[in-house]
Amino acid sequence: MGCTCPLGEASHTGEETLLRETEQSLGFTKIHSGIYNRIISDNSNGSLITEEKLIEAYASLSLSTEFLDSKLIPSHYFYKYLRAGKRDYNISTLVCAAILLGDAEDAQKIQVLFKNYDRTDEEKLENDDIDNLVGDMIKVTNAIIEVAKKMNPNQILLLESYRIVLNSGKEQLGKYLNFILSKTNKEENISLEGLVGAFNDPILRKALNAKGLREVLVQSSAIGP
Repeated sequence: MGCTCPLGEASHTGEETLLRETEQSLGFTKIHSGIYNRIISDNSNGSLITEEKLIEAYASLSLSTEFLDSKLIPSHYFYKYLRAGKRDYNISTLVCAAILLGDAEDAQKIQVLFKNYDRTDEEKLENDDIDNLVGDMIKVTNAIIEVAKKMNPNQILLLESYRIVLNSGKEQLGKYLNFILSKTNKEENISLEGLVGAFNDPILRKALNAKGLREVLVQSSAIGP
């Protein structure tokens, strides 16, 4: 995948309509990602946050505590697919969801992303930090699709086919991000300036919101390895 590959609108209009409706139902769209990041961090212990603390964090954001009621759809399924096998919730994935679904300027989103994946607080990202970033972005898209399937059971096959397309673009997205980082960042580890430079790329800038990310993944899957 290279800079010369143009990106148009995702061709899966029916699937996109379903997913946009799902995103609206999750309650993130009016939350500023920086505020979300701070409140989640304040309620966390290490890299995970318990369900109890997550409910407290949502109360601070004026979201209903019923948002996590396991009897309710869609939130229960959304968080189920973000857990990655852990009992508690991974903070980086939750913040990634808020960035992709929430309301913030691109520059502020990049700053929060950098802070979110800077595990050592040394103001640098390593290669596996970037891998975690891409992995969380894909995890968020999968969780949204799983919720949409529960909300629209008659569209399961359509959405599952779309999920396969999106996931097939994951490797290419990772390669492209690393390629752009190698051009914009001279150091071995990635600085905030390097990450900002990478997301100045028009393709990667699209990936800072959920709809744009899906467009990038659709285009990436069409290009292949």
